[in-house]
Amino acid sequence: MTNFYELEDQYYEINNEYSNIEFDAPAKKWCNKEAKYHRKSELNDQAYFLFIFSRLENHIKIESSSSAEITKKKTSITSWKHKAVWDILSQDDRIDRLHFKKRLALLVE
Repeated sequence: MTNFYELEDQYYEINNEYSNIEFDAPAKKWCNKEAKYHRKSELNDQAYFLFIFSRLENHIKIESSSSAEITKKKTSITSWKHKAVWDILSQDDRIDRLHFKKRLALLVE
């Protein structure tokens, strides 16, 4: 996520432009333009959220694929019931099939 601040600046630049037009539209009696730029602003929010979330998801996937993370998680577990589950899941071919929520669980307590 090295370019996060650049993306944030770009998001606000575009969002401010849309907001200014949307704000000025009623005074200039541009009803269609007001609705159009309100919708553009919503889509801008969604696009940036989706992009940032996909970057986060990819980062979590990379970090959770590390065998060191799995080993670290397994060694910190004291309950044999939970440790047995990690022994089964630690096979390399199964790591790639873990869902996002389970990958995230590898990285947090």
